[in-house]
Amino acid sequence: MEGLWQGSGVGGASPELSVIVPMHNEEGSVGLLAERIRRVLDAEGITYEVIFVDDGSTDGSVAAVERLARTMAEVRLVRLARNFGKEAAMLAGYDRVCGRAVIVLDADLQQPPELFPEMLARWRSGYDVVHAVRADTAGISRIRRLASSAFYWVNGQLAGVRIPAHAADFGLMDRAVVEVLRQCREQHRFNRALVAWAGFRNTAITYNAAPRHAGRTHWSWGRLVGYAMDGILSFSVRPLRLLGLLGGFVSAMSFAYLTLVAILRIGWPDRAGAGFGYASIIGMISLLGGFQLLGIWLLGEYIGRIYEQSKGRPAYIVREDRAWRADAAESSRPVGHPSRITDAA
Repeated sequence: MEGLWQGSGVGGASPELSVIVPMHNEEGSVGLLAERIRRVLDAEGITYEVIFVDDGSTDGSVAAVERLARTMAEVRLVRLARNFGKEAAMLAGYDRVCGRAVIVLDADLQQPPELFPEMLARWRSGYDVVHAVRADTAGISRIRRLASSAFYWVNGQLAGVRIPAHAADFGLMDRAVVEVLRQCREQHRFNRALVAWAGFRNTAITYNAAPRHAGRTHWSWGRLVGYAMDGILSFSVRPLRLLGLLGGFVSAMSFAYLTLVAILRIGWPDRAGAGFGYASIIGMISLLGGFQLLGIWLLGEYIGRIYEQSKGRPAYIVREDRAWRADAAESSRPVGHPSRITDAA
């Protein structure tokens, strides 16, 4: 893609592995996470790069990465101009990776870098995607577990793509899969479903999530609901078809009801008024009004997505892109350079 910064790995050659770490206010975790990544990958004996994508942090996350870069030459920092969301931050990382394989890892230390060797082994054996599926449910409320299970089931039924239940963005992808994801420039991204939609040969491994090392989760119930809606509405028009079937069912029931009222009026006029008064009329009007509002809302969601996509705005804006490798000095140009304020489309 034109406009991308095509860096190179350590020593001028492309690294074998790129690690993308989206972060938002993770100052307390960055240093320890990088140390664990370095320890694991140095033991593997492969070349690698670690791309920290700062999604508009307001704490000292950026300064923490800059301090880290003094002792870890594989580090690269991509700062977004504001908080665009995790999906956009991952896309910014995809647009800049150089490795033959790519791993996405959260910065909160709940996802263990110690799984990297097993992921790499699966990749070398021929798999293009290695999903990491959370096996434990410690620290997750029962309501949230049920909501998560319901989402994966509904998403599989409506969106038409199968995502491994409880799979996170944590996982490994071959560079070929990443190239496909880079071509998908939709505004409302749902990365997990995009990976499943792309196909390729995939497998899954399980892990037990550790407690968050520092800070607090940024995923409120409102954000989770919006994320779930993006996952369903961005991949299928089945909700609209189901709404049409529901409308047909309600119309059929209404016709049957009116037919019954007419028969009673004609055959048993003295009994026709019993049970068919204002209460039933108000109930029917309220029911139909609710269905109409539901339909307008659903149509509005789809039209709103068309509207936002038609504007053609970039998925993200880069404020700063810095690499500390000697051969990548040109990547630290002043803010505002045309090749850096771009969505890389």
